[in-house]
Amino acid sequence: MAPELTGDTGAARVARIGIGTAQFGLAYGVSNTSGQVSIETAAVILKRAKELGITHLDTAPAYGNSEVVLGGLPAAAASFAISTKTVTGTADAAAVAAGIARSAEHLGRHPLDIVLIHDATQLLGPRGDGLWRALMLAQDQGLVREIGISAYTHHDPLALAQRFRPQVMQLPLSLLDQRLITDGTFARLKDLGVTIHARSIFLQGLPFMDADKLPPRIRSVAPRLAAISHAIEAQGLSVIEALTGFALDQPEIDVAVIGVTGVTELDEIADAARKPLPKVAWGEFTIDDATVLTPSLWWEPAS
Repeated sequence: MAPELTGDTGAARVARIGIGTAQFGLAYGVSNTSGQVSIETAAVILKRAKELGITHLDTAPAYGNSEVVLGGLPAAAASFAISTKTVTGTADAAAVAAGIARSAEHLGRHPLDIVLIHDATQLLGPRGDGLWRALMLAQDQGLVREIGISAYTHHDPLALAQRFRPQVMQLPLSLLDQRLITDGTFARLKDLGVTIHARSIFLQGLPFMDADKLPPRIRSVAPRLAAISHAIEAQGLSVIEALTGFALDQPEIDVAVIGVTGVTELDEIADAARKPLPKVAWGEFTIDDATVLTPSLWWEPAS
């Protein structure tokens, strides 16, 4: 008997994919062997994304020259809403305002569609209220349509949302990392009216890597990753189908941001999005290790 299936299928699921453009501006991702994509390849990716009904792009000043690349492809990028972010590192309200103006110039967007505080840690510090006021002022001045926060699980996204009332939040989610589902954060954010953009759907490609290619600090997770891959295959799915489908099966997720380095990858992800998942205990596919689930912790600190 065929397994009972869950989740919507087809064009509506593909349309909820967002293209992460970090690879447009730098060689991003621990599993990325292709390096930074060329501007010609970026144009082809955007053309194909439009054909697939995808409507969202994600970028940031921290992603090398990805904003400049998108701004240099105005015809290709015109049909997409673009979320960008504030400058990282030490920043004050003036730096936020200057960064917004610079992003608008780079992207050729006036107003910007969405601007997120890139480093939520800044909001938790003494300048947090001032940074958020600067973002609200930019919105009041018509420079930005929607404002929000990019955060990690350890930032307590719900507390941030209750304090600052963002319109959009970008947060990590993966079949391997279901913490914000199981603790109810996503559901409560939706109750607050927050639009949720999920990132780290593939956890920088970690599930696709050979054990000897894993960063040394997390190499001990290799047997667990292998067991998860075997369990996915036992359901008649590929790993990419399970990871993509799981993210899109979450009703709270408005956009699932996934980076690609070519049209073949994009088409594979779109095909995966269309395939409904069987109803199984997907909660058993998680990894209970905060270091593994946080890419910034994969590398040993410099001595």
